[in-house]
Amino acid sequence: MASNSRVRGVTVDQLLGALIDGVNEAFPSGSSLAIDGVTYDMAGLEQKLQEVFLPYKTADELRTQYRNAVKAREAADPDAQDFVEKVANGLQYLFGSDPNLLAKLGVPTPKTKRKLTAQEKVERAAKAKATRAMRGTKGSRQLADVKAKGDVSVSVTVASPPATAIPSNGAAPVVPSTGSSGTGSTTALPSVGTATSTAPVAAPNGATGPQEVNGAAH
Repeated sequence: MASNSRVRGVTVDQLLGALIDGVNEAFPSGSSLAIDGVTYDMAGLEQKLQEVFLPYKTADELRTQYRNAVKAREAADPDAQDFVEKVANGLQYLFGSDPNLLAKLGVPTPKTKRKLTAQEKVERAAKAKATRAMRGTKGSRQLADVKAKGDVSVSVTVASPPATAIPSNGAAPVVPSTGSSGTGSTTALPSVGTATSTAPVAAPNGATGPQEVNGAAH
């Protein structure tokens, strides 16, 4: 992993590596370079660059070793876990009656949970009740008491059937009817007008033969 510091847009360790390679390959023979009052020829400049680069190189090498070590640890972890579990179980089987000895051997022993006193139980219940009140939480019985109260007003509107028009000429009005299939049909009502009676009329006392009613003989 390269360092975060940069020179001319590249990290310091990358630039150091490039300079070392460049001096070895392209630094003109017989040339020298003065830096901070010190004059370096090709061999001296390369040596100085190597000294400056060493901490970066060491960090990269150790980082690579660390990554490889982590991978090796992860690969060995299942077998190690199984082995130490068996060792701990075996020691507990042999010396389970002496928890102090198990502790000295490095075997963790389960801690016995202390029972609460009556005072501690009362305090815990009071604290839980206060917490519920602060949070506004409700139990199933409290929620069952939450119901709507008072009368509820409901308005229902029923549509009136359409009025049947009676023709002015005395003809029978036609009322639409709906069959089982939903198809409309028409039904004629009896006509409204002057009805003529055809029932026989009784003759006056002692009279026989046809009688005349409204000018007609019966």
